[in-house]
Amino acid sequence: MDPLGIVPSIAALAAVAVQSSYLAFRIQQKYSSSHRALLKRRYGAVIATCISFVFPDIVRNYVRVERDILHGPDENALAFRHGVTDECNITAVAVSSKLVEKRNTGNC
Repeated sequence: MDPLGIVPSIAALAAVAVQSSYLAFRIQQKYSSSHRALLKRRYGAVIATCISFVFPDIVRNYVRVERDILHGPDENALAFRHGVTDECNITAVAVSSKLVEKRNTGNC
C-alpha cells in the first residue's frame, strides 16, 4: 500500500469531523443562546456552558419554571405543587405495592 493512497481517506475523515463539530456547535447555539446569558450571569460561564451543552433542553425548562411558577400567579405555584405531590404519591403507592407483592410471594 502506497502512502499517498491513504491521504484521501484522512482528508475525508477530517472533513466529516469538521462538519460534525460545526453541526454540534450550531445545535448547541440554537437551543441555548438566548437563555445561556441568564445562566452565565447567575452561575458563571463554565457552568452555563456545561449545562447548556450537556442538557440543552433544561435551560429552556429552567427559564419557563422560573417565569411561570416562581414569578407567576399563585395558582400556577399551587398547581405545580399539587402535580408534584400527586407524582410522589403515585410513586409511593407503586413502590409499596411492589414490596407487599414481594413479601406475599416470599421473594423478599
